[in-house]
Amino acid sequence: MPSITIKNIPESTYEALKAIAVCHHRSVNSELIDIIEKATRSRPFDPEQHLAWARRTRKKTAKFLLTEQFINMAKEEGRIGLE
Repeated sequence: MPSITIKNIPESTYEALKAIAVCHHRSVNSELIDIIEKATRSRPFDPEQHLAWARRTRKKTAKFLLTEQFINMAKEEGRIGLE
């Protein structure tokens, strides 16, 4: 099986990778293999599948109306105490 050597990894990047590996119960090497596999897997884009997802999402959220009045109220509430 082929091998790859990665040199000069910034310490912060390595520490972040190590933490992610721990969360996934993997070694750093196994985590890197998983990341590389995900990055190199190509999946064809299916516009119909994407549109179906958008329609389902739109249907689920139809009852939540974001009016200009609601948005302005939310903006104002977010500014309270910031002056």
